[in-house]
Amino acid sequence: MGVINKLRCANCEYEPASRTVFQCPECRRVLEVDVTIDHLGRLDFARMRANHDRSIWRWFEFFPVAKRASIVSLGEGDTPLIHAARLGGELRIHNLFLKNDTVLPTGSLKDRSNSVGISVARELGFDTAAVMSTGNAAASVAAYAAAAGLKSVVMVPAGTAPSKIIQARVYGATVIVVDGDFDNEVARLYKAAIQEFGWYDCLSSNPYRDEGKKSYAYEMVDQLDGRIPDWVIHPTAGGTGIYAMW
Repeated sequence: MGVINKLRCANCEYEPASRTVFQCPECRRVLEVDVTIDHLGRLDFARMRANHDRSIWRWFEFFPVAKRASIVSLGEGDTPLIHAARLGGELRIHNLFLKNDTVLPTGSLKDRSNSVGISVARELGFDTAAVMSTGNAAASVAAYAAAAGLKSVVMVPAGTAPSKIIQARVYGATVIVVDGDFDNEVARLYKAAIQEFGWYDCLSSNPYRDEGKKSYAYEMVDQLDGRIPDWVIHPTAGGTGIYAMW
């Protein structure tokens, strides 16, 4: 398994005493998880590739989870890598592939993040996971919290698509609709609630959650028989997917 060290600020090397402090108090940067993998080699990677478990947890040693018993999985990962030959021909890109993450358990790439993030929540002893979201993250957090036996609270702004609210509620989440701007009123209320009630924060500022997207890199190398893509185009808001793959 990987050796999990403390969280660390990549800028100033600050290390909090607690595994639940996610931001550097000086730099205001999101901390990074330091997982030591120096002892792993090509044979270890080959062993992981041969594992019958086709979820992201084939790559257990690369994730910040100490015990396999903590894993919360709905079978996420190993999504199809489709050779888009016709589109590639039109674009003059011979080896163009599309990674189809729409087949993940809740239909969203957020499942990769939340499988790892909620596994850490279970390991750290949290009983409630929370997120503020306009859609996909809400459903994903709710689904993985339910699988872990945790309660979930989701905050959404008024006007959020009813289908996304219904999906989160089906998974058992308490959905709080806030009549206000997402980046201001919703964010202010969410941060206050996290601090007041001690909920596990599942935003992208959670370093453990971000680790789940590393699985893209391992899967693509596996599916391309050991080759590394020259380019990866990834839908991005905060940039954690691109950063994790890199």
